[in-house]
Amino acid sequence: MGSTVEIVLFDAPPGSAAWVRSRLSALERAWSRFDPQSELVALNRRAGGAPVPASDLLRNAVDACLQLWRATDGWFDPTTLRALEWAGYDRSFAEVRSRSGSAARAGIPPATPTPLGVIVDDDRGTITVPVGVSLDLGGVGKGLAADLLAAELMDRGSSGVLVSVGGDIAVAGTGPDGGWCVPVVDPTDGHRVRWVVPIESGAIVQSNRLVRQWRAGDEHCHHLIDPSTSLPSRSGIAAAVVVSDRAWWAEGVAKAALLAGAAAGSALIGRLAQAGWLVRDNGTVTLAGRVAVGRAA
Repeated sequence: MGSTVEIVLFDAPPGSAAWVRSRLSALERAWSRFDPQSELVALNRRAGGAPVPASDLLRNAVDACLQLWRATDGWFDPTTLRALEWAGYDRSFAEVRSRSGSAARAGIPPATPTPLGVIVDDDRGTITVPVGVSLDLGGVGKGLAADLLAAELMDRGSSGVLVSVGGDIAVAGTGPDGGWCVPVVDPTDGHRVRWVVPIESGAIVQSNRLVRQWRAGDEHCHHLIDPSTSLPSRSGIAAAVVVSDRAWWAEGVAKAALLAGAAAGSALIGRLAQAGWLVRDNGTVTLAGRVAVGRAA
């Protein structure tokens, strides 16, 4: 998933590290868009209106995306893949960054369809994707991986666990006294911790348009596509941080809030999450919900 994974366990069962690596490999085989052998790539290749057999893992991930699309009034949209590729993110980010600025984009971005015709059928074990639609699970895959690993490590015997997949953090069980004190990096300065958020259970996620950036010719691009324009977002929001009970849900709400802008994004967080905040391009912060935030020293 192009991300660093960090895990902290209390009472770690023997062989936990090897098990985690194996489990992450299975998750990537289900929903990575960069692995030509993954289930997601095969599903997109077979898009055309006929049901396609799919594993529980892929069905759960696609269903999560559909839930978020409906809940966020379409701001979270898993069908922006072609627009994202047009913007330049058509291979692993390391490769995108290495060729940054080498060529300008041509033409206009492909219009973003909607997931209306995407159907997950758990009874038949299939997913139906309409003609012209390609799915990208994006950050929801990272959040869902964090949630699954946290729950499954508890099932394997850990008494407490924190899982971070690319910064999408899920915690479960018994943590340190006072909860897990999660550092949140300043989105405008990746070397500085700006806040510390204590959480005892659930998840905290940051969606940030400043990390995965590149240039297409003289234009700066990033990976968060506005479904209303099919272009990298210009909402005025640099980052969104969301606290919720599930990392995959927090990830989708954070992305939607960033795309929607300050007013609508704050309303989304207030309606769909426990708490969160938006960081504008100028560094000012808008809080939504209730969360105990400590400013880092």
